[in-house]
Amino acid sequence: MNSCLRPSPPPNQRFSMYFPPLSRSVRALFPSALLGYGLILFFPTPLLFGAHPPASRHVFPTSHQGDSTGEHASYGVYFYNVENLFDTLDDAHFLDEEFTPHGARKYGSIPYRLRIRQLARALRMAVTAAGARPLALVLAEVENHGVLLDLSQHPALRLPGTRWEAISFDSPDKRGIDCAVLVNTEAATPLDQDLVRYSNDSLKTRDALLVDLLLLHDSTKVRLIGVHLSSKLGGARRSEGKRRYELNAVNQALLERRERAPTNYEILLGDFNENRSNEAYQDALANGWREPLWQKMPKGVQGTYKYQGRWDQIDWALYRGKGVPTAQVLAPAPLLTDDTKWGGKKPARAWQGLFFTNGYSDHLPICLTLPFGLISNFPSKDPTSTHPHNEF
Repeated sequence: MNSCLRPSPPPNQRFSMYFPPLSRSVRALFPSALLGYGLILFFPTPLLFGAHPPASRHVFPTSHQGDSTGEHASYGVYFYNVENLFDTLDDAHFLDEEFTPHGARKYGSIPYRLRIRQLARALRMAVTAAGARPLALVLAEVENHGVLLDLSQHPALRLPGTRWEAISFDSPDKRGIDCAVLVNTEAATPLDQDLVRYSNDSLKTRDALLVDLLLLHDSTKVRLIGVHLSSKLGGARRSEGKRRYELNAVNQALLERRERAPTNYEILLGDFNENRSNEAYQDALANGWREPLWQKMPKGVQGTYKYQGRWDQIDWALYRGKGVPTAQVLAPAPLLTDDTKWGGKKPARAWQGLFFTNGYSDHLPICLTLPFGLISNFPSKDPTSTHPHNEF
C-alpha cells in the first residue's frame, strides 16, 4: 500500500511557507532590509538564536568481540515524540490554525526552520548517545509528509551509513498529527507499509503505523509498529479504555498479518501515554509481547516525560522474536533543562504555552538495540567531521 501523501502546495503558498509576508509599508520604507531578512532565514546562527551546539560527531561504536572478520555495528530502532511538528500552512481539514504565521503562536518560517534544525540535532545526539546504527527513526506528532521530508534532508541527519526514506500516512486525528518513520535504506529495504486503523466516528485519533523491513545484510525480516495512543485528556481513568481498545486493535491486526506475511522479529514502540506498570502494558505482555532489558536511567532522569514535577516513562518498546534486545532512555545534556518550579531536570521542550523556546521536545527519545548486528566496515567516526561545533 502506497503512502497517502498530501499534494504539494502551489508555488505561491510554498514561497509564503518559508517567507511569511512583510507589510507593504515595511517593504516600501526598507527595501534593503529584505536582503538581511533572507539571510537570517537561510543562515540562522547559534549566536543569533541561542541554539545548543550539536552532539559530537562520533557515532556507531564498534568492537571486535567474538568477530575476527570485521567490525560489528549493532542496529537500533529509535522513537521520539517530536512535540507538534507542523508546517506553517493552514490545512482546512485539520485544526492546525494556531501553527500558522497569523495563528496564536505566530508560527512563521523562522520558528519552522528552527524546529526542523533542533529536532534533527536532537535525533543525531540520540543516535550518538545510544551508539547503535539506526535501522529506523519512529516519530510521533508529525503533521504531514512534507515536514518529514524536510527533517530527513537536514544536514544534521546526514549520518555515516544512512540514507533516509520517509514513510507517513494521514489519520483522522483532529489536529492532523500522525506517526511517521524514517527508514535507513542503507541498512534495510521497506517491504510493506500500512496504517493499523482503530479510529472510528467517535474516536478520531492517530492510527498506528506499520512498516515491514528486510535487512540487507542477512535478509532478516523486521516488523515495526509505531503508536501514539490517546492522551489522558479528561482524566486518566476515564480515558484508559481508549488506550486499551487501541492496543487491542493493534494486536488483532497483527494476528491476521502474521499468517499472511510472517516476519522474524516484531517491535512495538511509541508514546503509549501510560507507564509500564499500567494495565495496558500488562495486556500487551499477556498477548505475547516481551520486555527488552532496560538499561539504567541517565543521571537526573526518571522517565521520558515530566508533568508537574513527576517523571513518567510513557514512551516504551516491546518485542517478539529470538534474543533479548536492550532498551534505553536517551538524555544528552542539551535535551534537558533546569526545572525551576519543581526542581531537578526536565526535557527542554519546544513550546512553553504559546511561546517558542527554541528547545527540542517535551519527551525524551528512546532506543531499542536489536540482539543481532551487522558485520561491516562502516566508520565509527563521521569522516567529514572538522569541528564539533556549529556545523549545522
